[in-house]
Amino acid sequence: SKATVSVLYWGWLGKMSRPAKKVKRSTSFRSDETDKVLNVHKERLAEKMQHFLDSLPQLTARYYEIYGKVCKSNPNAGGSEPGTPGRQAAKKEKEVKKPERKDIREPRDLPQPPDNSDLLNQLSMLKMEANELGKSLNAIAEWIALMVPAIKEEDNAGVEVQMQVHSELMGLTKEVEGKYELESDYIEGRANMESKYYKHFLAPSWYRVIEKHDQNRWDDLELAWKELVRITLTSYTLLTNNMEKLKNPRSGSLASFMTM
Repeated sequence: SKATVSVLYWGWLGKMSRPAKKVKRSTSFRSDETDKVLNVHKERLAEKMQHFLDSLPQLTARYYEIYGKVCKSNPNAGGSEPGTPGRQAAKKEKEVKKPERKDIREPRDLPQPPDNSDLLNQLSMLKMEANELGKSLNAIAEWIALMVPAIKEEDNAGVEVQMQVHSELMGLTKEVEGKYELESDYIEGRANMESKYYKHFLAPSWYRVIEKHDQNRWDDLELAWKELVRITLTSYTLLTNNMEKLKNPRSGSLASFMTM
């Protein structure tokens, strides 16, 4: 009936017009579940950092060993370590017979470009080591970032130490990335030179250009391994000198950033 419909309508309208019940909302943006995941992640990163610190003697010893081998293989007499035993002998071993020009009429008459297999192996090894070191430093920098507490109006000296160490580590990581790119940069340059060598086969100087290009990369390799040693030891010093504030920036003691 009309009366029944009217009652139902006004009853429904009354319910809709009542003020909605207030839902209590948390004033904190943190989540217990997310905090659990975060803590597990920080523990894993801390384990990676500890592994890096524990394995550092073996790591630097390996770098020095490879560096010594690179010095002996470097054909440049005027490299960074000119007194290295075997350098002159290695130079003589790597000397190749220069191409004869009298019978060259087309590209296929050219001799093969200088052999670079040893150099490629060394660059590949550097890339692998730089990749591993870069991942370790990135994990440590991430751990430091996650250990930073909320900023307060005071007592932020320890936090400043954390941020300074984080910044230094990110700079060192950027240097490692440069060593990682040496292989691809070399291959790209070598390919470009080889194409010109065959294209301009009547120009005898291109063989020498490739030869000098390879020799210069040996000097880059020497420097790269020395730099990896420096980066590794600098990272160790930054971490161990500031570990107290990295773990607990508000430990109560006077905070000051320490390097070497």
